Amino acid sequence: DETVRRVIFRGVGDAAEKCVSCVEVYKRKRQEELYQWNALSTAKRVTYWDPIVEGMNRLKVTIDTPVIFIMLSRDPYPAELQCMSMQKTSDGSKKIEKKPTDGRPARRGGKKPQRGPNKWARPSKEAKEAEMAERHEVVEKLEKMP
Repeated sequence: DETVRRVIFRGVGDAAEKCVSCVEVYKRKRQEELYQWNALSTAKRVTYWDPIVEGMNRLKVTIDTPVIFIMLSRDPYPAELQCMSMQKTSDGSKKIEKKPTDGRPARRGGKKPQRGPNKWARPSKEAKEAEMAERHEVVEKLEKMP
């Protein structure tokens, strides 16, 4: 709708992560320039637990849950409201150039090259059988000794 100039997304608790994902999908689907403003806070939820055993006091539990607000606007925000959490999508999006890796895999999600035998790996079936045969020979020699 062309009359709508701003949209506010709100995520509470576990939905905060999903809120960020929804905003990213929304921004990707919109082909126009958008201005984003983020705010993080907590909301208090108070719950009372009645005692099961007679004579005990009622228990009050206060839980702080994270809350995120993300406002997307077609118009730039006034200078007095601008802060570090603001972002702007741009039409001429810059492509991020990848750094040369020198043949090394990335740390996150990539595997490090193995420098030697893995001391934590399970021995192969052949290695187990060879060790058992060696032990059996040693036991036989010990039994034959006077």
